Amino acid sequence: MKQAILFLLCIMTVQIHADEWVYEEPVCCEASQTFNYWNAGVGPLLLVPNVGVGRRQLNEHYGWDVSLNVGSVFYVTTVQVMADALYIPCPQAKNPLYFGAGVAFGGAFGSNMAVGAVAPDFLIGKELSNDEDGKTFIEAHVQIPTWAFGHGEKGKTHFPLVTMKYGMSF
Repeated sequence: MKQAILFLLCIMTVQIHADEWVYEEPVCCEASQTFNYWNAGVGPLLLVPNVGVGRRQLNEHYGWDVSLNVGSVFYVTTVQVMADALYIPCPQAKNPLYFGAGVAFGGAFGSNMAVGAVAPDFLIGKELSNDEDGKTFIEAHVQIPTWAFGHGEKGKTHFPLVTMKYGMSF
């Protein structure tokens, strides 16, 4: 019984002092922003390095993003276009977290192969800086299922294609 009363008193004490420990993240000045960016990362298969450019427009809680990414490993080149709608739960934060969903179109080309693909694209990202020098961010894209076509074959993959990107506005 003594332990239960002590536990209850500890919880009440923490609750009383919780208001003193409120953390307020710095507020960003602009509610609406449009910017171009470059990015570098890996994907759609984790072994393929890629670079790309994109354009993003944000307005309060919502936004959109379109990017073109090109990668190459050995004799295979990948090209991918992604278009996503974005949702920012806390746009007033200086470095907000955001989520998105959209579609990705891509292809892989080699000396004797050509494969195209289309897939739903889901992303999660976080702004790392938002200052007068520009914005930087990191994000992960997951595409599943993927409908692939090429060389007369069609099929659906049941493993995700993953792309990781680091971006910087210009």
